[in-house]
Amino acid sequence: MKKTIIQICTLIMILLAFVGCSAPEEVKKEADDRLQQYSPMFEEKVRLIYGNEAKLENIECPTLMNIGSPVPDVTHSASKTLTAKLKYKGASYDAYYDPVTDTLYDTIYADEICNFLLDCLPIDKSQVLFSKYTDASFETPFFEAGTDTFEKAALQKNSLLFNIITKEDLSAFKDYDFSELPVFKTLNDAEMFCSFTVVSLKDESQLSTLKGKIHELDFSTEGHPDIYVSETRTFEDVFKQCHIQSSLKMYYPMVDGKKGELRVRYNE
Repeated sequence: MKKTIIQICTLIMILLAFVGCSAPEEVKKEADDRLQQYSPMFEEKVRLIYGNEAKLENIECPTLMNIGSPVPDVTHSASKTLTAKLKYKGASYDAYYDPVTDTLYDTIYADEICNFLLDCLPIDKSQVLFSKYTDASFETPFFEAGTDTFEKAALQKNSLLFNIITKEDLSAFKDYDFSELPVFKTLNDAEMFCSFTVVSLKDESQLSTLKGKIHELDFSTEGHPDIYVSETRTFEDVFKQCHIQSSLKMYYPMVDGKKGELRVRYNE
């Protein structure tokens, strides 16, 4: 099954190479028209929220490539939102503007919000080898402009995925009641979906491999996930391949009707 998926993805890439990725002129014109129409609104929204110190650069209305079914059915369209780089207090962030709802989204407080959640995990931070957070598209999460605290972020319909690799033995968390922690009580009543994957390594020899693959692996299953090994062109048990001793997986607020579900897997 997994080999079939890889073959299908390869076929899609080949077909797209033949079809071409350039949008038709009428789609480009529509995108340009939207850019001209909504850019002033985008800039005004930024000024109202962040003041004159904030500046937008490289405002665009992207053209989107839509892959239909069957695969060769490729269409293009102008994005409904405008994107830009937002310069604020000496730093650069990503931002986009939805003219339909007159709403600005940005990544200004993404680090602060997500690091707060990471800090709330009762793991030994000194033993963490790698940590990363993304949205459901594996990109830096966007929040509605001005969302500067976790409590505000929890009211939005975001998806946050946290991946952590540590040297710490996770066996102590087998019966740990995460739901008693204040932050997880908040998540249980939140609009925002959060997934936490914590993986414990026996040694660090396979750290770089796991860092690049952890977001693709499902540690919530009863068994161990498989990882594709390019050298042998086969799928192997990731626990054995990457020298994993245990993993911890949590979902909030709800999975299969259960709030704050926790699953711990061991290399058995």
